[in-house]
Amino acid sequence: MSTTLQTMYDEMRRTWEDMKNVVDVQDKEIKSVGEVSMETKTQIERMNDRISGLETQLKRPNMGNPAGDIDTKAAKKEKTDIYVKALQKGYSSLSAEEKSAIKLVGPGEAKALQSVDDTGGGYLAPVDFVQDIIKQIVLYSPIRDVATVRQTENKSILYPTRTATFAAQWVAEQVQRTETTGLKYGQEEILAHEMYALVLITYADMEDAYFDMSQQIQMEAAEQGHHLSTAMASASLRGCSPTQLSPLQCLVTPACSRQMV
Repeated sequence: MSTTLQTMYDEMRRTWEDMKNVVDVQDKEIKSVGEVSMETKTQIERMNDRISGLETQLKRPNMGNPAGDIDTKAAKKEKTDIYVKALQKGYSSLSAEEKSAIKLVGPGEAKALQSVDDTGGGYLAPVDFVQDIIKQIVLYSPIRDVATVRQTENKSILYPTRTATFAAQWVAEQVQRTETTGLKYGQEEILAHEMYALVLITYADMEDAYFDMSQQIQMEAAEQGHHLSTAMASASLRGCSPTQLSPLQCLVTPACSRQMV
């Protein structure tokens, strides 16, 4: 007996043993609930088809085909699914087991068009472009909500400051009172520095972009200006370098810092 015949006989014997177990499950289901579950019915039908296919193959003199393949309903459906996968995604997308099951072509003979290869048809299957931009949230400091904002057309503004103060004292009813000294005033100059952002864009990008780039840049500038960006938030609390003093430098001057709470 050839190896193929022995394999088929062994498979039929195993399938028959499994089917007897499933039939026992079927009898138990009928006794307990009065009907057979769909899963049990499906298993019995699949095993019957398998046994019928094996019997048909064994009765043929040449066993149906030289390779000894057994074309049952389940096997046919499995092969059909593999063929569809090969046509849709390419022969290279199949696993080694799937390639051996359908025996479509060898690796050097695969010429089917496929979307995974740009030159093999991928250029004809473009992706979907969404006309929207995913933007990160711009963090900003809430210091502007509590700060005093003042507009000026001059290069700086002058603020009078209180540099020192006196201390009140307790006195008796008929004690001579003396002047409490220590109250002093000064003046602070706050320079009106300029903050800017420069965005360069070519005419080609301005005209051919899928978005209205002029409007997008204006929106970005308005957002940065409204939130004062990270540069303004940092300058509001810590100040800048001596060559770039903060517009709110009064917050970090010795005369004014004592008054902050």
